Amino acid sequence: PLRDAPTWLIGEIIWRERAVPVIDVCQIALEKPTQCTEDEPLIVFNSAGGSDHFKFFAVRAARVPSLLRIIPSDVEAIDNLALPGMKVALRHAENTYWLPDPVELEQHWVKYVGLLTSREA
Repeated sequence: PLRDAPTWLIGEIIWRERAVPVIDVCQIALEKPTQCTEDEPLIVFNSAGGSDHFKFFAVRAARVPSLLRIIPSDVEAIDNLALPGMKVALRHAENTYWLPDPVELEQHWVKYVGLLTSREA
């Protein structure tokens, strides 16, 4: 955990010998505090280009991702379920999936670091 961090920033992990921020997508999308446990899966993303200094960031996964074999005709885009931090909502069979927007998520981190830097100056 990070001291005095916003609620969407769970903390940092060490991955590939780097400190990598862990972002709670649900907190950004739903604006509700969520509990985090040590055994929850994390997904590490390559930087989306928001900052040359940060190469990776991680997000909490609601569950362990699994592969699905899906053909385009089996998927329906859902237009009215847009959430902050999410790129698209899809429906497949009886399930709804939200796919995160890595660029938007990374921008939360970049803005936060920018605020910290401006406070120190």
